[in-house]
Amino acid sequence: MSQDYSCVVKANVSAEDAFGKLSRISDWWNQKATGSAQKAGDKFRVDFGETWVDFEVVEAVSSRRISWRIHSGAAHAGVVVPSEQ
Repeated sequence: MSQDYSCVVKANVSAEDAFGKLSRISDWWNQKATGSAQKAGDKFRVDFGETWVDFEVVEAVSSRRISWRIHSGAAHAGVVVPSEQ
């Protein structure tokens, strides 16, 4: 079963600053993050050792909106995140 997840975060920063920071994954989420998250079609991985998740940027409208899709992943103890969720 697939469910959509959406999150809106309000912060006391400019839209330009927020967009710029969100697109630099390794600066705020995980220093082991690789890839790019600046424009639609970009792909990046967040790596936690044995656990990792691949994302694809599906929408990036500068200073307005950024949307990611989980592309694939693996979790500890053999649990796998199905592709295209």
